[in-house]
Amino acid sequence: MLGSDPLVWTPTAARAELERVRGVLDAVNEEASTAHGVGRISPAEWRAWRTTYLAGHRVTQASSLWGSNVVAARQHEQEALKWRRLVSSRGGALVGPPELGRKPEPEGFGWNLPTLALAAGGVAALGYLLSSAREIVRPLRT
Repeated sequence: MLGSDPLVWTPTAARAELERVRGVLDAVNEEASTAHGVGRISPAEWRAWRTTYLAGHRVTQASSLWGSNVVAARQHEQEALKWRRLVSSRGGALVGPPELGRKPEPEGFGWNLPTLALAAGGVAALGYLLSSAREIVRPLRT
């Protein structure tokens, strides 16, 4: 599973993640469509859902496979899951499994292994630069 650090995403992994998100969007769209057809969500809610769905689909269809696309797609996925909870709370039928979708990542700095490695490398590089600068300045003071 892809972490939250775009530096470790390969195009193949990003493509697979975008496909997964597209599947979630399509499943929720089917559920919302059925709920709209039987009157469980209003026409205004249906239009709002379709706006979310189409925006998410545009992101997953984007030709660029950089990490920003995956991040944006995951945000649309979380919005779709909110709509799914709304449809479900009104007695709508769910087509996908109950655990459909990815749990949101915690806010703030993602503490996955690649991010920790990058952070440690950055701290080490900063320490090296500071010690090098001290060695350059020491002869100038004497």
